Amino acid sequence: MDYPGSFMSETAIKADENSGLKLFELSKIYSDHEFNCRMDKVVPTDVIDLAKSIADKGLLSPIILRPCGEKDGDPDNFDYVIVAGHRRFQAYRLNNHPVIPAMVRQNESQETYKSLNLVENIKRKQLNLLEEAKAIEDFYNSGRSREWIAKELGVSMGWVQVRCMILELEPEVQNELAAGILTTSHVRKLYSIKDREQQLSVALRIKEARQRGDVSTSTVDSIIDKDKKPKATTKKRRSVHEIEKMMEHLHQIFGMYGLTGRALAWSAGHIANYEFYQDIKDEAREQGISYDIPDLDV
Repeated sequence: MDYPGSFMSETAIKADENSGLKLFELSKIYSDHEFNCRMDKVVPTDVIDLAKSIADKGLLSPIILRPCGEKDGDPDNFDYVIVAGHRRFQAYRLNNHPVIPAMVRQNESQETYKSLNLVENIKRKQLNLLEEAKAIEDFYNSGRSREWIAKELGVSMGWVQVRCMILELEPEVQNELAAGILTTSHVRKLYSIKDREQQLSVALRIKEARQRGDVSTSTVDSIIDKDKKPKATTKKRRSVHEIEKMMEHLHQIFGMYGLTGRALAWSAGHIANYEFYQDIKDEAREQGISYDIPDLDV
């Protein structure tokens, strides 16, 4: 079959036609970049090298489609939606080629389609650490266990653990992961720092060290050791972790927590407003002080 205007070589076209797969019209395929686990929208100019390779040899791995109309929000003027292969699809557009080899999956859950998309990208190593973390965020937030995620994606528990740690880091720290400044080793060390300001400070120090060309483990460890221990004279808003440590410290010294300990527990979010006001009332009664609990929103 002739394809006027196509930049694909005769070898590439024959490879596609002899692949044993059905060729689908690009004009009938919807590329939903928000579904793709890559954080940035894939545009033709992002896939120039891939397009050149495909134009020379053809497509080595078919894209995966699902029928359009299966899910709420699907557009009306397309027949299929891309599940995996957004970059390959854009490469064919750049090559001005009208058809692409593809496989069709249907009647699967959105969760399964997302898994297929992520597994393909993981295998091709096309995602940065933050993109991988964001890709499993829906699974994690929906209550799926780390064991389930690991099995579903065919990765190790350690892989999942690091990506879950990333989701709990400060957004500024996550940005450095997206830029490729920080590694999985850095993630584990930064996650151990519960104070957010210190976490960001350490991340920036690591970034500066890497920009100087100093990426040794000892340098990173010395940065963390220096910043991890809070200065005794520092006045700042405390993290829940710091509040809990102070509660434990008071308990070790005085035994029962008392009203001060309950105040710390309230600050850490462990007890409700009404409970703490009831504690205040009990303490006031013991000291002979008249006290009424104020009106509270239930």
